[in-house]
Amino acid sequence: MGGIIRVIIAVALVCSLPVGAQAGIRFGPVTCPVPANAAFKILGAQGELDGVASEYAWLRKNRPGWRRDRQALLQRDGRYYDVLDISKGSAKQAICFDISDFFGKM
Repeated sequence: MGGIIRVIIAVALVCSLPVGAQAGIRFGPVTCPVPANAAFKILGAQGELDGVASEYAWLRKNRPGWRRDRQALLQRDGRYYDVLDISKGSAKQAICFDISDFFGKM
């Protein structure tokens, strides 16, 4: 339940962010602990608000027209990951983001 509330708050606040609010955020390579079509470490996020916003911005830019079906928080070996299952028609993918650097920070 806490993860759902975190996502709802983040999405609501992201909608109120001005364009360019995520300018310092970058994506680096990472190995995801579960099978994924793409995996990134989010670098430069100050907290969960801009970190989660950067995940959704990445999806809008790199997977336009895809729908978010599910989002899961994983913890493995002291690291935290958001895994987003997305789909477009019958195509399905999993996108993994290492969120350890900003997880739990507002």
